[in-house]
Amino acid sequence: STGDRSLRSFALTSNDRPSNLWWSSDGKRLLYVSADTKSNAVFALDIATAQTEPLFSPMNDAERFHLSPDGKEMVFYRWNGGRHNGRRELIVAQVGQRDGRVLAAEQEEKVGRFSNWVRPTFSPNGRQILFATENGNLWLAAADGSGRRILATSATQAVEGEPSRFFHYAAWHPQGDYVVYDNGKTLFVVKVETGEQHELSLPENLVESIDGVWQWSPDGTQIVFTGARGGGPELWTVKNLLATKPTEN
Repeated sequence: STGDRSLRSFALTSNDRPSNLWWSSDGKRLLYVSADTKSNAVFALDIATAQTEPLFSPMNDAERFHLSPDGKEMVFYRWNGGRHNGRRELIVAQVGQRDGRVLAAEQEEKVGRFSNWVRPTFSPNGRQILFATENGNLWLAAADGSGRRILATSATQAVEGEPSRFFHYAAWHPQGDYVVYDNGKTLFVVKVETGEQHELSLPENLVESIDGVWQWSPDGTQIVFTGARGGGPELWTVKNLLATKPTEN
């Protein structure tokens, strides 16, 4: 502890490296998914006691978990049959339950394979699920299973000389009114109600590529992301993201 600042560390096992991490709504726990494929569950780290416990037993046929804001439900991809068979389903269920509402499936022709970059996540109010597909579509699905729609389609760009539509990362605005996503080169902001979006071009001499969109600030005025310049990673913030011409830091 230094002055008014305090730094704490929490021990994790070598196989327990978080692949996805978020705060509980009450701020008392850190929730995360382990990168260990044998630990397909959500773990809770109690900040006060430093104790970690799984919220449910591992689910071998499920992955990409995220919890609803009230902590009662979870969204995840479930394999329908053998793993890596291209037949995953997007499921919303009670925490720890394998069976629930099927919101989308990879075998549906109009959906296609789910993106492994954009993780399915609940909206801040818990009513909608954001997910993406490899064909370059960003989707919204009602958590109660009542419907879904394409929110945005990624712009076509050249990847190794071939045209591609690609979503890298996506994140909800704290109030749920907007979603920001990137395609590895540029940031885009989409209005959830209308699907209207605008591009936030970043100076090529400053940011060569975007490695990942991380989080909005709690007040929704800026976002932090990692980018590359000169071969090395950097952490960037962009202010006034909802303005036509944002301020870049």
